[in-house]
Amino acid sequence: MPAWRLRNALRRLGSGLPPRGEVLHPGVPTDLFHAHLALYRFAGRFADRGRVLDLGCGTGYGSAELLAAGAAEVLGVDPRRLSVLYAQRHFGSPAARFRVGRAERLGGELGKFDAVVAVNVLPQVADVEAALCRISALLAPGGRLVASLPPLLDGQSLSLYRVNPRHRTALLLWDWLDLLRGHFDSFHLFRQLAPAGRVPALGSPRPATVRAEDYVFEELALSDLDEVGSLAAVVVCERGG
Repeated sequence: MPAWRLRNALRRLGSGLPPRGEVLHPGVPTDLFHAHLALYRFAGRFADRGRVLDLGCGTGYGSAELLAAGAAEVLGVDPRRLSVLYAQRHFGSPAARFRVGRAERLGGELGKFDAVVAVNVLPQVADVEAALCRISALLAPGGRLVASLPPLLDGQSLSLYRVNPRHRTALLLWDWLDLLRGHFDSFHLFRQLAPAGRVPALGSPRPATVRAEDYVFEELALSDLDEVGSLAAVVVCERGG
């Protein structure tokens, strides 16, 4: 095992996390971690003073970012028990709570939320229709879903994406948008961009070369969908009153 992978595995084990897999936490600040952190900071723009559901919260670092952005309260939900335990230990507070759960099984007992944040979560859900129904039902009138999606625009990219077994729902970007139209009244589309001339190594175990604050988010017209780029598409969907 290369030295960086071994160090990262030991850091994860020391934190009570599995040594392998896409387990992101501040102790292993790779390019992938910082790309996700940037997505949370973007989502924080829509969390000001509201009650927020962090869906697929992982180790909780994103929930902490949402609180720092001004959220009044954050509930983090994730199917992985070890990640939830880490989040409780490192980021739990009266304003930040964490629990084990799945997107397609969210219950009404959670109450209403002003925003739901789903960073790279929806493609990992087997029953996306059920998950979107649950999310829509949990949003208060005027509430928003902020979700990042893979910017897949052609069959070849889609086939490569499906190779990863974690990607349980693989769709082209416009198919995702069609799904969202069935559950929300309006949405805006953004693209995540790295600084010009710098390409993050998202599969590398080495420390980040592009930090969260270096990323830029630009809104796109739907007619410019082909310009979404290769990092992430972000949709901000609103539930009507």
